[in-house]
Amino acid sequence: MINPEFFFTFTQSSAFHDWKNVTLITATIENISAEKYADMIVPIPPLNEQCMLLDGLRDTRHGIDRAVDKIQQEIALIIEYRTRLFFDVVTGKYDVRQVASQTFE
Repeated sequence: MINPEFFFTFTQSSAFHDWKNVTLITATIENISAEKYADMIVPIPPLNEQCMLLDGLRDTRHGIDRAVDKIQQEIALIIEYRTRLFFDVVTGKYDVRQVASQTFE
């Protein structure tokens, strides 16, 4: 027995992609025959271990997703700050002539 989510996760692994790249038959389109799929070796631990592995992957993915969300929020804030600063300089709210002259000396 194999958990469908475990098998799907296996198909996202580098081991599967390496196997696929070696096995692909390229004519006009890429193809892998049913016989080749039948010969594919898939590690199948007991169901309880599959579930534990999937839980661990979910936890790891959740932490990564939170970090990515935080970085995206920070990028949005930096873009907003840059836009506002540009607007303030162009409209004369900030005078940057003194800073600019110091930079080129």
